Amino acid sequence: MNIVLRLATATLALLATGSAGGAEPVAGCLPKGAVPIVVRIGDAPPVAARLEGGIQTPLTLFHATSGALLWSAAAHPAAIQAIQGLDAPVTGSLAVIDLDADGVHDRLYVGDMAGRLWRFDLHHGAAARQWASGGIFADFRNPDGRGFLAPPDVSLSAPPGRSPWLNIALGTAAPGNPEANNRFYALRDFGVDAGWSTAQQEPWQPVREQDLHRARTPERPPQDSTETNAQHPGWYIELGSGHVIAPTLTVDHRAVLIIATALPQEGTACEVFVRIADLDLLEPPDDPTRSIAERSTSLDAAVPASANLHVGAVVQGVAGCTLDGHRVPACDVDTRPRRTWWRRTDAE
Repeated sequence: MNIVLRLATATLALLATGSAGGAEPVAGCLPKGAVPIVVRIGDAPPVAARLEGGIQTPLTLFHATSGALLWSAAAHPAAIQAIQGLDAPVTGSLAVIDLDADGVHDRLYVGDMAGRLWRFDLHHGAAARQWASGGIFADFRNPDGRGFLAPPDVSLSAPPGRSPWLNIALGTAAPGNPEANNRFYALRDFGVDAGWSTAQQEPWQPVREQDLHRARTPERPPQDSTETNAQHPGWYIELGSGHVIAPTLTVDHRAVLIIATALPQEGTACEVFVRIADLDLLEPPDDPTRSIAERSTSLDAAVPASANLHVGAVVQGVAGCTLDGHRVPACDVDTRPRRTWWRRTDAE
């Protein structure tokens, strides 16, 4: 199976959220969450568009050049497409994917401030009122105000002899609750080449924390963890008071995440002190002697809250990864050629 993923992830946004998301307002020092997307709605040819998160209407799609409204989705009938339960604010937690490399995006993952991850399949040529189908893929609602600010990071795993799946890596933040114990989730979506129709989505039971393997740490003894297997929906690790406010970057199945030690407060500089952690998405980080803090490296200086990991210039075959000019070797990309075949000259 040849599958090409073309992804676009949102610019991170910290917006003032209402009671539906269970969060207090935070510093509005970042641009509004938006992601570029190519769509084909109705009889029109494919067009470049901009998908935005919002508060009253969580999802809105605009033409990239004219700004014309193409589609909107919310739980209330005023939306172009009313979607049951879509009633919590969405900030920058948006990721769109082109699964078949035809230049038009096929799937959308959305994290909301209520701690839910939505999956929508996009139907080329359908009318706006039927353009997206799907619903809640994972439901992690909680009383502590944990929700999703950063875009999901989506990557493909296709081990030999096994069905492929999409890794969805995303972490939580808790505006207004510095004592919240945040999470990093590594979820698996096995529906790589099959879209959800409305009828197929309705019986889906959203993934919940109790369905996931909980990584073993000193705070969580081994007997508290659910065992994993080939079809397991994924795992999570507890981050303590750290917040994930920037996109995770996956390189060779290793997810590198930026953990802000505190969110910027209104009236303060839009900078954060951060820790960098890298985790293997294929295996839960089950070392019961190490917490997430012990798996992390702290940067000495504050960085802008909008800073993202960046893979840049190639030096001696290695594309260096940086965060606001600080080197992050965990997400370097080795571009040097590797031998992938051998031929024995002494074999008969």
